[in-house]
Amino acid sequence: VTLEAVSARLRKVIEANWAYTLPELTATVNGSSLSRRLGVEDMNDPFLGIRPQHLPAALRLTAAAYELDTVMIWNVRAAILASAYAASFPGSVELYDVNAGYITLPELMPGANGQSEGNGSGAIEWETLDCPEYFLVKWRTTRFVTKEDLDRVVPPAAPARKPVVIANEAPPMWLHATLVRAYARAGAAWVGQFWPVESGRAQAHLNGQQWDEVYPDAGPAVVVAGPSERIGVIFPISFTLLRPQVPMMGHLATGEVVVDAVHSHVVTHPTVLAVLPEALGQIDGGDEQIVTEVDLGRVVGENIRVATSDTDEIVYAQRPSRRGLTRFVKNREPEDCNSVVVILRRITGGVYVLVTAFIGTRCPSEPWDQQWADEQSVPFWNTHALIWGAEEVAPGTETTECPW
Repeated sequence: VTLEAVSARLRKVIEANWAYTLPELTATVNGSSLSRRLGVEDMNDPFLGIRPQHLPAALRLTAAAYELDTVMIWNVRAAILASAYAASFPGSVELYDVNAGYITLPELMPGANGQSEGNGSGAIEWETLDCPEYFLVKWRTTRFVTKEDLDRVVPPAAPARKPVVIANEAPPMWLHATLVRAYARAGAAWVGQFWPVESGRAQAHLNGQQWDEVYPDAGPAVVVAGPSERIGVIFPISFTLLRPQVPMMGHLATGEVVVDAVHSHVVTHPTVLAVLPEALGQIDGGDEQIVTEVDLGRVVGENIRVATSDTDEIVYAQRPSRRGLTRFVKNREPEDCNSVVVILRRITGGVYVLVTAFIGTRCPSEPWDQQWADEQSVPFWNTHALIWGAEEVAPGTETTECPW
């Protein structure tokens, strides 16, 4: 080999690498190279084409890094992949940030120092919900989060060995990865991460349909830590659970959590709220939809629905959060009642959402209700009505003309 040949070879190496940055050259895991090795056909999206189904192969391709004391990850743009790496590598993990350089992910302990509800160090607010199928941890930033905040963050404590789902779609990615690593190391059975990017995408496991076509009321979350066979699995999480400050209404006799609906019906029946937890505690879960009447064995309020006759003065008007008109009767008095009617619908996570609840007895749904009305609805509501003045109605909706 001549000196000229060596020189020429060196020039080629320099020319091939002239645009590389030092962080890229020192990286253990290079996101761009990884996407190519995974056979990603389109790397033009913001995540270099990485999708949930790529996670298992990505972890296998970088298995050699498991032996390293420190793993430096560069240009991994999908938070689900960064989180999967953060949870899987036993050594120290440094995640590259374009503004801050490499950030070492701290070893956080959920509920540390007796702070079971978490401590966001003034930068993060937490909200948790202990669902039957997983422990949901929602967080939001109250100001710009810096890498200096990381060491002071204490995530909320989760029940031992229970799966944890972390929900927040905002950056920074290294905060997501830190939280996933914390719960994985604390012993969570598996850790999922809300990943709304998949909402409008066709899904192979859904026979090519888009996620939001199959799950219009739920967003996608991805398992990013746990047993290898679960990594990359996509599962639905109801938008009802994802909204901030979900109102907890109680628990069923079988332990399921009950939350209020986004457009609450029960707020128009305030008299039921005092006895609702007691009523829920006498209901067994299990069915997708539950419509039941619970007798509490004592007078708990007044039934504002009464039978009517041809001599009664009838009007129709629309109540809040209803899609049609309700039949009302004027100049009648309510009757004492021992029972509560509860309607529930099961959503994701083993949670039930309260469709409605009221003091009274079970009856057919109103004729305008496309989901619940049946052949008994019109005959029943032609001979029964709510007492006028007992519930709020929308101004200007009163009419004497029957809408069905």
